[in-house]
Amino acid sequence: LTTTDATEGSPAWTPDGRQLVYASNVSGNFQVWIMNADGSGQRQLTQEPASNFQPVVSPDGKAIAFTSDRDRSQGSYDIFAMALDGSGQRGVTRAPVAETTPIWFPDGQLGYVVQEAARRGSVSSRVMRMNLTTGETVAVSPQGLGVADVDVSRNGELLALVVTTFERGGSVVQRLYLVAPGTPSVAPAEVPRVGNTDRLGSPSF
Repeated sequence: LTTTDATEGSPAWTPDGRQLVYASNVSGNFQVWIMNADGSGQRQLTQEPASNFQPVVSPDGKAIAFTSDRDRSQGSYDIFAMALDGSGQRGVTRAPVAETTPIWFPDGQLGYVVQEAARRGSVSSRVMRMNLTTGETVAVSPQGLGVADVDVSRNGELLALVVTTFERGGSVVQRLYLVAPGTPSVAPAEVPRVGNTDRLGSPSF
């Protein structure tokens, strides 16, 4: 669909299947683009000198959520939202820690991964869910996990979590878990792996 020499990724469909949003650095830093399903009509939606990536389209097809580091006063990544045509870009989160990997729940609420301090100075992360109307947020994944990637099932009843752990000796192990959102006290169920050398990412239902 694309023929540039740039790095392009994070494709996501609009609900009607007619268009794709994606991230590309063809113009410099990573920016959010949109195109028709046949590859025509490629158009850049974000124009910031900062990086904008990980675009996802809302269930009603009217909005795009994405990750950006444009607010340098925060010194980290935040979640932003805009209309499907790129208008009305606005910040959704403003915590002094990294907030990335936006997802949409079927009811139109927004999910994302936020870093949080853990014991002994390490860093863990968990999935939050935000009501965009009220701004209210709630944690929907267990505490203490290093969530690297996430997806939500079409009915909103399951989260797929890619969790990264650093083992003794410096080895890195990634595991895939399934957990019901909103049950942070329930231990997630691990999906069987072939071995510790598995590298996991981009879960999708």
